[in-house]
Amino acid sequence: MQQDKILKKYSKKLAQISLNKEGAVDGERVTAVLECLKQEPPKGVRKILQHYKNYIAQELGKTHATIEHAGDLEASTVGKIQESLSGRFNRSVQVSSSSNPDLIAGIRVTLADHVWEQSVSNSLKNLLHQEL
Repeated sequence: MQQDKILKKYSKKLAQISLNKEGAVDGERVTAVLECLKQEPPKGVRKILQHYKNYIAQELGKTHATIEHAGDLEASTVGKIQESLSGRFNRSVQVSSSSNPDLIAGIRVTLADHVWEQSVSNSLKNLLHQEL
């Protein structure tokens, strides 16, 4: 168990090395880390790579948000959401948007493990789960 903690800590440091000064994953840095591990593989390299992959996936998730909306959504609104998220998390956040008629009306924004939702379907769901 102690060995796994050490490997996780090592992997997390490798993931931190893989970020640029803005805190985003840098492909060249990832390649360099992987090349170093390939040239001189440490003991437990498979576990290290598994943990490293998970940390990098978490970091990538922090830089891409999805916007789901019912009906049309203006490009300026998407831009404002992107700007707001980038400012809030102090990093460049890219967004993609898609229509989701299940929301009935409203919007849902997901970034990593953060979800912001203001939709009719969510309001109805909350209403049904309230105790009367």
